[in-house]
Amino acid sequence: MERMKFFKKMYGLSRSSLLRSIAAVATGTALAQVITLLFTPIITRLYGPETFGVQSVFMSFAGILASVAALTLPMAVVLPQDDDDAYGLARLSILTALVMSTLTAIVFLFFGPQILSLTNSQAINDYVYLLPLFMFFSALSATLGQWLIRKQLFGATAKISTWQALALNGAKTIAGLIQPSTLVLIVINTFGIFIQALMYIPALQKPLRGSRKETKPSISLRGLVIAYRDFPLLRAPQVLLNTASMSLPLIIFASLFGPASAAFYSIAMTALGAPSSLIGNAVSQVFYPKFNKAVLAEQNCQSMLIRSTMGMVIAGLPIFALAAVASPYLFGMVFGEKWEKSGEYAQWLSFWLFFAFINRPSVAALPVLRMQGFFLCFELISFIARIAALYIGATFFSSELATIICFSLVGGLINAALVGCTMLRAARYNPSTQSQRLSQQTSRTQSAN
Repeated sequence: MERMKFFKKMYGLSRSSLLRSIAAVATGTALAQVITLLFTPIITRLYGPETFGVQSVFMSFAGILASVAALTLPMAVVLPQDDDDAYGLARLSILTALVMSTLTAIVFLFFGPQILSLTNSQAINDYVYLLPLFMFFSALSATLGQWLIRKQLFGATAKISTWQALALNGAKTIAGLIQPSTLVLIVINTFGIFIQALMYIPALQKPLRGSRKETKPSISLRGLVIAYRDFPLLRAPQVLLNTASMSLPLIIFASLFGPASAAFYSIAMTALGAPSSLIGNAVSQVFYPKFNKAVLAEQNCQSMLIRSTMGMVIAGLPIFALAAVASPYLFGMVFGEKWEKSGEYAQWLSFWLFFAFINRPSVAALPVLRMQGFFLCFELISFIARIAALYIGATFFSSELATIICFSLVGGLINAALVGCTMLRAARYNPSTQSQRLSQQTSRTQSAN
């Protein structure tokens, strides 16, 4: 009897719309990751550590700037009940990205060399003109992608991820056979984001057109800025701090130990990031709107968060345990002997990345639980802790591996703490009270307009 109940429960779980949606996104992401991993051994042999290192420094700066290109407004596109408000947020996101990218271009035009010299990153001085383009393309792609998520077109998202990975890695391989250079890698990475944005457009045309016909404007752009001001004021600084703390190790390794060291770190993160992209991104994309819907319906959000987190633990534990044991051997075999040092990095990074993997549902739940202010404070503390870990490793031990160990241990503990805090918040969260507050805030905004 108990066995029958178990099988019925598992059958019901397999038919869950949440799991089916996650599976749809994960399938496309899996194909994209398989394509990337299949191409990576070829690409690493074509370009080499030094070239990869300079490209990695550029991508670190690009990632930091792209994280706040639209002040995280694309993340808010999923939240409004009214499609017209979501459409207004999408327009506001793209306009903000255009302004921010233009300002960045002006700053680098006049102060580019001085900024790069602060981090000893003069190696990318010839490529800074591509940074504003990368910023805008990233924001455009993120905005269009969030609309697809809002409409729960997860199948389209999966297909686009697959084709974008194939185009990007295919271009790197062909270009590497002809002219393997840093400029080639940077240009392909920059315009690869733009190609992804173009791929979103055909999938968006029907739902976007339908949404505009069926809805009437409810809040002006000014009203949307006021109603969702916690994203540019609180979430954007948090994302900036988080991205900077992720990118700083690479910049520091390039500055203190040379571009090759940055390349070893980059390849380790790319390889260990595959499970995170495969399952973690799928969970985030699907869990975010589902969790928001559950909260609006005043359902038990803590139970949903716990189930999703435990699922991440079960999925991630064997993967990261294998990485902690066998990375040096696997990296040398797959990427070539000169990349074995990346495997040593990966052994220790697996501790941090495991906890970063299991906190995906918690991070997705933060804006829904109205924890943007808390997350900003938390990120500031974690940023300081990570910088301290890098300083201790690089200064007191003067060792690349010691720096990796300190950074990974601190990162793992920080992510574990975030999961715990989000769980406690979900246990005390009162959806009806929060809905009333948001409704009153929106009413005041509409009255002001």
